[in-house]
Amino acid sequence: MIGYGAYLMVGAGRIRVLPVYSRIGPRFFPYLIATAALLCGVLLLIEALRGRRAPPEAGEDVDLTARDNLRPVVFIACGLALGAVLMRPAGFVIASTVIFLTVAMAFGSRHRLRDIAVGLSLSLVAYLSFTRLLDLTLPAGILPL
Repeated sequence: MIGYGAYLMVGAGRIRVLPVYSRIGPRFFPYLIATAALLCGVLLLIEALRGRRAPPEAGEDVDLTARDNLRPVVFIACGLALGAVLMRPAGFVIASTVIFLTVAMAFGSRHRLRDIAVGLSLSLVAYLSFTRLLDLTLPAGILPL
C-alpha cells in the first residue's frame, strides 16, 4: 500500500495544471487518494511490525491444511495473456469475450456457448458505449464495427 500510494502521488504530481484553477484543480482528488493509500499503508505496516493479526471471522470455514488450487489462477492468467495478445489483431470485442470465457471456466462454468454469448454481449455493449458515446478509440479488429 505504501508503494501504491507513492506511485499515485508521483502520478498526481505529473498532472498538468492550468493557471485557470484557483483552489481545487485536477490534482486535488488524486492527491487525496494517494494520501489515503499512504496512510493505510503506514498503519498496516505498524500493525504488521507489532505482530497483530485480525481475529478470524466467525463464519469463516477455510481449511488451512488443504492444498492450494492453482488451476483457476492459471486459467485466468492464461486468459488475460491470450486476451492481451488478441487485442490488436482480433479486436476489443473478441479479446474481451475470450477473457470472459476463461474466467467463467476458471470459476467452474460448463456452459461454453452461454458464456461466449454473455461475454460477447457485454464486450459489444462496452465497445459501443466507449466508441460511440464517449468517443474513445478501441481496437475494432476483424469485426466490422
